[in-house]
Amino acid sequence: MTSYLADTALLVALVVTSVIAFAMYRRLKRLEVYHSDYKRILAETDDALQAARSAVATLNAEGRETALALAGRIEAAERLVREIDTRTGRSGPSETARSNDNARSTLGQ
Repeated sequence: MTSYLADTALLVALVVTSVIAFAMYRRLKRLEVYHSDYKRILAETDDALQAARSAVATLNAEGRETALALAGRIEAAERLVREIDTRTGRSGPSETARSNDNARSTLGQ
């Protein structure tokens, strides 16, 4: 009779352990799925950040080129204005050229 009690206690312990082990197995599988989703999301985030960095670098370079080209065109336009002023007999720089010089000196500081 004592062995029946011990066997029953061991059987109950085995069943409880099996249930807990199965619950842990399911939980670990779920965590594995979460982990793979997390890795995928981090990889997508990294790709997006790399694309954003590339876009900012391109925008910066193109902006610099545009500013330099614009400065060159402004200087050419100012030369033309001076030439027109010289040919038409106006003395000194035009009002537009003076305001551009003021703006350039303010931006350059």
